Amino acid sequence: MKEYLPYLIIIVIIALIILLICDSLIIKIRYYSISNNIVKKEKQHLNEGIKIVYFSDLHIGREMKKKSLIKRIELLKKLDADIYIFGGDLIGTNIKKYYSIEDISKCFELLKDKCLLSVYGNHEYKEEKNITLKEKQTYFKAMNFNLLNNQEYLYIGKNKNLKIFGMQENIYHTPIDITDKYDLLISHEGDIIDKYDNQIMLSGHTHGGQIRLPLIPIFYKPKNGKKYTSGLYKVNNSSLIVSNGLGFNMLRLRFTARCDIIVIDYK
Repeated sequence: MKEYLPYLIIIVIIALIILLICDSLIIKIRYYSISNNIVKKEKQHLNEGIKIVYFSDLHIGREMKKKSLIKRIELLKKLDADIYIFGGDLIGTNIKKYYSIEDISKCFELLKDKCLLSVYGNHEYKEEKNITLKEKQTYFKAMNFNLLNNQEYLYIGKNKNLKIFGMQENIYHTPIDITDKYDLLISHEGDIIDKYDNQIMLSGHTHGGQIRLPLIPIFYKPKNGKKYTSGLYKVNNSSLIVSNGLGFNMLRLRFTARCDIIVIDYK
């Protein structure tokens, strides 16, 4: 048996490398349905109500160049949703080197005929070298999404209207009190769901841990993303869906935490 051990180690290493490559390249589509304030995970889109596509954490720049961004937007377009919601963190490392303002507008033009909503992420407020906060927000606005910054939006559908509230990010800002019931709350960081009762929230921020090793606790847990890291959570009378995001932070690698897009059938 001992003579086979080196070969087994090599096979395991090769398998891990293949899994690492796959997890870094493949985008997973996660399906949910919402009916009567109940959120359920589904195997596929039911196509019975308003179709919502939620995506987050692009981090365009060094970690995501134009070719990769365009592929993601083309995938979003193929999903053909009624509403597209971006959950923040457009800004990545050295964005000015790889993108112009016009590049952003041109890339997202594919979605221009849809209802487009967004909220800021913490990277839109993070102070960094070689770019001002005003420049970051100029890049963000070039997406041409309707920015909700502690604001509500009423979507008028054929059979149902949705009242959506987009929250200001809550690392650099204090979360506001919400007393009204909304059909959807959008918050870049999801841990604040503990503060709200009887709401349905969509968030991102965590990257699902980005690199998750078996039997080892998640070591990438950003501030305000430490409790709820990926998937569906029931918190008191509320529900929270946390996206793994579509981009990368620092390393362009993922392991057992694939990029994802959330598709919701809101009945």
